Amino acid sequence: PYVQQIHKAIDSYSYIDEKTQTSAYSTQIKERNSMRSIYFGFIRHVLLTPEFLPASLYTPRNKACYEETIKSVLKGISDRDMTVAKHCVSILSQVVEWGAKLVLDAKKTPGKNISPPLMHLWSLLTKDIGAATIHGLSQGNLDPTDAKANMIMLTIVRIHHKLHVAFGNDFLTYLNTIMCKQLSVTQVSIKEYLQGFNSSTASSSLQRLRNILRGMLKIHL
Repeated sequence: PYVQQIHKAIDSYSYIDEKTQTSAYSTQIKERNSMRSIYFGFIRHVLLTPEFLPASLYTPRNKACYEETIKSVLKGISDRDMTVAKHCVSILSQVVEWGAKLVLDAKKTPGKNISPPLMHLWSLLTKDIGAATIHGLSQGNLDPTDAKANMIMLTIVRIHHKLHVAFGNDFLTYLNTIMCKQLSVTQVSIKEYLQGFNSSTASSSLQRLRNILRGMLKIHL
């Protein structure tokens, strides 16, 4: 309920007419940005609590609450405010790390029926989070020379790596489709990035993959 109230407050925040560009309007912008940053910082803190994450994302009675929260985080990864975007990508990274372990555990017992909550999580990880990371890259907000933007890009690479480990090349195929649609870069660049995840040294070469991604963004921007 508390989180739902926060959602309502953020969504219903109304501004003084921005055409006036008064000091009051500027103050409202700062207040809203501060509120959003605090909100995502709070959500990140909650989800980083190990015993809370499974209960929040894997319990049907929490569905109405967590779905709104996840939607706001997926959207937040594309935010112009680098602090907000950094919070959101960190949240998604934690969700992926936990969810990928569940998926890998489920794959160890072939023939076992996959529960509806796990199927929903499966879709969230591969489609929603995968697409959100590429959408965040496509918005032109990540300056390849900015320190926070580089941390965000490295975290996105880690997310892609974890999802590839969990879902294999099917995830890379999906990622290729999304990247071709949303990033104005060559197929060769995309191929170089995706092939890096199949390297035997992928887990130790995330910085190199981040550099490839950074080069792609320079072209895209």
